[in-house]
Amino acid sequence: MLLLGINLSDLSPRLSRVSITLPKFLGSGVANDGAISKHMTALGSGALTFFLPCGFTLAMQAYAITTGSFTIGALTMMAFALGTAPGLLGVGGLTSSLSGTFAKRFFKFTGVLVLLLAIFNISNGYTLMNLGGSSRIVPSTGVVSNEVQEIRMTESDGGYTPNIFHIQPNTKTRWIVNATNPYSCASQLTAPSIGVTKQLEQGENIIEFISPASGTIKFSCSMGMYTGKIIIDREE
Repeated sequence: MLLLGINLSDLSPRLSRVSITLPKFLGSGVANDGAISKHMTALGSGALTFFLPCGFTLAMQAYAITTGSFTIGALTMMAFALGTAPGLLGVGGLTSSLSGTFAKRFFKFTGVLVLLLAIFNISNGYTLMNLGGSSRIVPSTGVVSNEVQEIRMTESDGGYTPNIFHIQPNTKTRWIVNATNPYSCASQLTAPSIGVTKQLEQGENIIEFISPASGTIKFSCSMGMYTGKIIIDREE
């Protein structure tokens, strides 16, 4: 994505000469006159799009996989494809009709937007890579309090509210998440350091765990856009 943004914005003439394209045999296969060969190559090219490094696409793929159902997963990806098709076709039609100075300015503007989106995705990726925090988490000592501590959080289009908590160590903990929009990015909640990956459903979702002896439990949505943390207070 960074390379695409640099190419469109023409920020670096040297890097602009570098482009990533499909292998020649795939392009020639699609143009082949043989119907079977043409269709099989097109099918293979389409299947390879599963590995496109697009955050939105990967998030939908992750959600489709977590459903555990071939039918629901397929319908999810079909709805995603149909929903994005008008926008992609519109952009493709617009760019093909542009020419001259306006076209150059438009592509440079688009390149800047792509660069900003790339930086945003890199930031989100860095967040996801550092979620585990295994070096900061000290497991429970095994001496668990009989009391149960509760923390409550609301999930919405804007993320998690509140998103910072303080809890006691070595204690049974009940994390209650009220999901107001189960179809937003924030509905895929993950907290790797305590082994939590949960697709939130409408209403209250209850997650129970034993709080570690010390450290900070980081959590976020599946794309790293919305984040939060649960801080383990030291015992006095």
